[in-house]
Amino acid sequence: MATRDIDFAKVLDHNLNPTGAIAKHQWNSFIWTERYQDPGQFEMRLWGGAFEALSAADEYLGKFLRVPVSTETMLIEKVRYEGTRSDPYVTLTGRSAEVVLDQRILKEMSFPYGVPAYSLIEQAWDWTIGKDAQAARQIPQFIMDSPDHMQNYIDYAPDGKTLYDFMLYVARYHHNGLRTRVHDENQLAINFYRTRDLTGKGSGNPVFFTDTTKTLVNMVYEKDLQKHRNIGYVYLHGAHDDANASVWFEVDNGAPNGIQRREGITQPQIAWTKAAFQTYEQKKSLTSYGLGYIYEHKLYDQIEGEAPSNNVWVYGDTGHYYLGDWVMLGVRDKQQRCRVLEYTHAWTADQGYRGYPRLEPMPRT
Repeated sequence: MATRDIDFAKVLDHNLNPTGAIAKHQWNSFIWTERYQDPGQFEMRLWGGAFEALSAADEYLGKFLRVPVSTETMLIEKVRYEGTRSDPYVTLTGRSAEVVLDQRILKEMSFPYGVPAYSLIEQAWDWTIGKDAQAARQIPQFIMDSPDHMQNYIDYAPDGKTLYDFMLYVARYHHNGLRTRVHDENQLAINFYRTRDLTGKGSGNPVFFTDTTKTLVNMVYEKDLQKHRNIGYVYLHGAHDDANASVWFEVDNGAPNGIQRREGITQPQIAWTKAAFQTYEQKKSLTSYGLGYIYEHKLYDQIEGEAPSNNVWVYGDTGHYYLGDWVMLGVRDKQQRCRVLEYTHAWTADQGYRGYPRLEPMPRT
């Protein structure tokens, strides 16, 4: 397997032109996390000895970083100076470059129902950032890979939302990954990508992580009750024919009573009329929204572990597995199907390179 160690991170300006590099002898630690749908993030902590050379580190603010082992590009969003005069250090942090789309509001737009999602995406892109946008709003450094495979009809009210909000919504609705990739030296492509089932279902050998074969070691298990909800209230406000109208509909998927009942609310971005939701039978058409909310807020397990450098399974978009893929995990004779939620590349001065996949088993019902 090729080494994942790197000698530098490339710095790019607002036009994605290289302006320099930060060499590995300048950082104490460098953490680079890629995620399936949500934005990735990075943190680079520079040695105090590099402080004088980087006294103008705030010039990095708003610029971009690339590393050889990733298809992602990160935006430098924060520069932090800490420590004393004799022991200072600088920390750079930021998120993956698709967050730039969060700077464009979907103003003066409406999305009719009955139009395939890919057509609405292209419309939103062109109006906010592309060829039909005001000159000041255009960002020629960004292009979009064809979203033609996303053909479901969707309801979405764009008022007050950003281009990024909409694209993330569509990615989740179609169970697609969302990322940036390098198109050429001066352009990034926003990419919706299909994930793969690598569990051995059908044909092919599964990507199988186990503690016995040491393909995943130093595992950490996490359960988080904070966001768990088992009741979904579907709430609509502002009908097409009455701005003050509202609808409430409770979806109960067998939730317990009392203190173990955990209620939440979801507000579908749909266009509707008062006449469409007058009776209980009509309101039942909202059930899928409530069930979807409950599913997203189930009590998930998350498992993180270290993938040893001599691992038989290589991570990457051209490797054995990638973000969003389904893989198998076996621990103490228990086997479960897991989604690859994120992958962290970590370089430290004392330990060198380490890679950490985070897996999410199928949720408990």
